[in-house]
Amino acid sequence: MNRLVCPSCEKYYILDPDTACTLAKKRVEYANKLWDKEIELFEKQDILKNIVWERDKESSKLDNLAIFDVGIITRQTMLLKRIIKSKGGTRKPNSITKHYEKISDLNHRIFGMEEDESLIKSDLAIILCVEKLDVEQPPGLWLFSKLFICEKEQYVDFIEYYDKKYNLMSSHKVDKKFLVLQDEINQLLQNPTKTDSIITQEFVSTYYNVISNICMALSRNEMFYNIFNLKPYKEIMNNPSDIIKLVNRFEKKPEQITHCTKTEFLAQAKDLFRNIKIKKLEEILIFSETNQDIFPLFVAFQKNGIECVLIPHEFAKLIYIQLHIIFAKKLFDKETEKYGKQLEKDIKENFKKAGFRYEPNVKDKKKSTLEIDGIAIKGNHCFVIESKVKSITKLMEEKHIVSKVITDLQGIVDGIETSQNKNKSKRIPSLLKKIEYVKKCVPSTYIKDTNNLTITGVIVTTIYPWIQEYKGVKIITYEELSSKLTDDKILELET
Repeated sequence: MNRLVCPSCEKYYILDPDTACTLAKKRVEYANKLWDKEIELFEKQDILKNIVWERDKESSKLDNLAIFDVGIITRQTMLLKRIIKSKGGTRKPNSITKHYEKISDLNHRIFGMEEDESLIKSDLAIILCVEKLDVEQPPGLWLFSKLFICEKEQYVDFIEYYDKKYNLMSSHKVDKKFLVLQDEINQLLQNPTKTDSIITQEFVSTYYNVISNICMALSRNEMFYNIFNLKPYKEIMNNPSDIIKLVNRFEKKPEQITHCTKTEFLAQAKDLFRNIKIKKLEEILIFSETNQDIFPLFVAFQKNGIECVLIPHEFAKLIYIQLHIIFAKKLFDKETEKYGKQLEKDIKENFKKAGFRYEPNVKDKKKSTLEIDGIAIKGNHCFVIESKVKSITKLMEEKHIVSKVITDLQGIVDGIETSQNKNKSKRIPSLLKKIEYVKKCVPSTYIKDTNNLTITGVIVTTIYPWIQEYKGVKIITYEELSSKLTDDKILELET
């Protein structure tokens, strides 16, 4: 164990990364043993049904302008997977509601520990301890009473950025302006004059932000990504709307979760997906004790000795949104490109409102490959602007994604563009060369006195950049831009 002392409180020891990873894993394992003891006494069929119903009620908030909590839905989905893997007993609790609240709270705590473990693995959090510990001692309550998880300052900034941008991360809430109304989804899907492909195209175009933001929240790290793995659905479906068509074959009941027999469910699924064998449909769609590794959308449970399936009409709409990333990636990428062009216009407007002269798409006439997104000049300030649009919809907290974000931004400055295949890269005009071009050729075209002109490169990005400066180039998010252009803040872009 590292004896480095926390610089803030000078009281706690900071564990080295390897020890921290080991103890974070031990905490989760010990907590899971406590979970097993709690759940093994009780019959779990009623609990499964209750969880699916609670998840559907939470999902129904997507249909109106109430606050919709992604975190609750994620934990409920994780709870389903955790319960189905538990042995369970035969005792029925006196109150399903109270018992659900108890195990839901325990699941919430374990889920938090698993998130902590993920952050520590990604080097986004550390573990502090109150005293020097024997890390080889048997697991016990000391894992909770003597260890404290501390998120790193940069990760806190990352969370705050996405909180302000989307209201998604720390509270896991999606802001009203990104919600999809039930009538809009239903009208889109029930319009008989439109093919599924046109429906998908319209949905991606209209709700680009909804899709990317919800997918980002549900796939933010490897743990979330594994829970919400919907890729197998592509083996049986042709379009995201297929999931809505399937649940709509079953009548939605008021104030309760709809269910049917497993036989009836598979018959309806077979009628919809006629070229797919029954066995394949069951493997991909029905989450049960004998099929635990799939996504728990349609959950099997026993009722009077008959195997039944729960039909989550509301939760299916959330999954419908997320499926667009899988089924319509090319359309999604096109929208990202459109967003990039709009970003350049928005950057120009921000500078003009702040009193800058802004020249977009400046080219070197002698070297056609050198093109600058924009040059902004005001007084003795000159900024060479590069805009960077990137859409990250999964694993945004994982170490390799953080590293890729940083490498891409550094590549803009150095003139190296890395492809998705990490072994391949190509040279592009660097931002440093563009800055040199501006120093030599451009300012005198726009202003008379260039003697005291300060020329600075600025990258404006649509994602959290993880670095704020590289080789003298400032790196900021678009959301920061307008506040940086005020008279009292503008020097921050130059120093």
